[in-house]
Amino acid sequence: MSQIQSLWNAAQAQEGSLGALVREHEKVILAGDHKKIVKAAAEIRRSLGNLGDSLDELALRLDAASEPPAISAPTAVVPPETIDDEVEPEEAARRAIARWRRSVVRSAQGRAFSQNVRAEYGDRCALSGDFLPKLPSTASAGVDGAHILPWARYELNMISNGICLNKLCHWAFDAGVIRIDFDVRQGEYVMSIPDRVRSEALPVEMSLDYFTSLEGPIPTDRLPEDVSKRPSPKYLERLNAEVFA
Repeated sequence: MSQIQSLWNAAQAQEGSLGALVREHEKVILAGDHKKIVKAAAEIRRSLGNLGDSLDELALRLDAASEPPAISAPTAVVPPETIDDEVEPEEAARRAIARWRRSVVRSAQGRAFSQNVRAEYGDRCALSGDFLPKLPSTASAGVDGAHILPWARYELNMISNGICLNKLCHWAFDAGVIRIDFDVRQGEYVMSIPDRVRSEALPVEMSLDYFTSLEGPIPTDRLPEDVSKRPSPKYLERLNAEVFA
């Protein structure tokens, strides 16, 4: 799928007919229309004069970033699926496309979510204050738009379900090594290390010094100016109830 996504990205800057065909392919994949997906893939192969797997040739034509092949099915649309005697081939293909479409939509929405959160925070980690934007020579920024309530369960991609964290803080937040609460009385967000984590870290000599240095209220100037785009206290409360109950 990473290779397909790179082709879609490259096609956005292409003005010719091949770029238009690839953009149409992306459109019908996201729409989940199986017949149109097959037709779009056939049109691309016809344009290339290639009846087999066209991904490598298409990448060359579009000057797309080279990625390991993600799919190898003859239509270049769906990954292979094990089919048992109880499932018709058409149904297996439909299921595969549905799974892949969900994955594509999730990855596309995930990238947009992270970019939007990072933009609101100015590529600055809310906990450490480090400014870590993407440079021309780096593959990514040093900060992520981290979900509060996980996308896989809640599918909440609004900015208020996110917070900008550097890579280490993102891991610690997702792993429950740190927690973020909203103090209603003080009207501020507070980061802390749960007592359970401290007790578990001690016998294995896990270093918590970095996170200890970040404990306490999160400065307001590290949060979005628009209050509605700051971390939702309701989402934080729900997450903490699930993780630390």
